Amino acid sequence: MAVPCIVVLNKLDLIDDIQLEELNKTTKKLLTWAPWIPTITMSAKDGMGLDKAMKWARKISDGRDQRISTHKLNDTLKKAWLANPPRFPKNKVCKFYYATQVEMRPLTIVLFINDLGKANYAFKRWVQNVLRAAFGLDGVPIIVKFKDKEEDNQKRQEKQAQYRLQAQQSEEDDMQDEDTAIKLQSREDADKAKRRSSAASKSNAPIKIVVDKKESEGE
Repeated sequence: MAVPCIVVLNKLDLIDDIQLEELNKTTKKLLTWAPWIPTITMSAKDGMGLDKAMKWARKISDGRDQRISTHKLNDTLKKAWLANPPRFPKNKVCKFYYATQVEMRPLTIVLFINDLGKANYAFKRWVQNVLRAAFGLDGVPIIVKFKDKEEDNQKRQEKQAQYRLQAQQSEEDDMQDEDTAIKLQSREDADKAKRRSSAASKSNAPIKIVVDKKESEGE
């Protein structure tokens, strides 16, 4: 679920304290899958609890647009790891190297770890709980993704190699284009020289005078 949420229990003016307590317990049980969603009681008729609902709405709106710096994010997670690390099955401890926020709306965090097979659901919940407590993100959905550091490094190296190959190919194409341009220019210069030589030859040729023999005899 990646939508900011507030659960508002209306009609507070129609129930007593005992009923309200039961209602809160029931709501909490129904939201065990998303305990980060705040629950508010109010009465639209009397306006009771309306200010609280609006404050929560503003807080959640600010939270979903929050940009957490990489330094602050990693510092928070590492301190939490030392104080209260997540639980893993025996011989299946997952280690994370660093984390970064890659997106807002929804707030998305990527953790680079040593083994994707060891990144369980409990680890993901641990990350979400730590971030909510540290940055006031109740009501704000947090998407946590895991990436294998070695796999990421390999992909990065492959991408860099591809960029180098493209740059080399582009350089070879430029050199080929330059060679082609030089050849065309040389051919054009040769044609011009040939035309100039031909014109000069014509201008230096002896002038021939042709006399009509019949006209000459008549005279």
